[in-house]
Amino acid sequence: MAKAKLALQGLYAVGICGDAFAAYVRKRYDDYGVMIRESNIKAQ
Repeated sequence: MAKAKLALQGLYAVGICGDAFAAYVRKRYDDYGVMIRESNIKAQ
């Protein structure tokens, strides 16, 4: 039930932890940073 609620929000549970999870978060952070800079999105 929790996975279904997360999926409705576009979130997906992943079965990783520790260093692998840290690397995943860094990669996503970097990917979003590139998209934000390329789109010239600014904080308000």
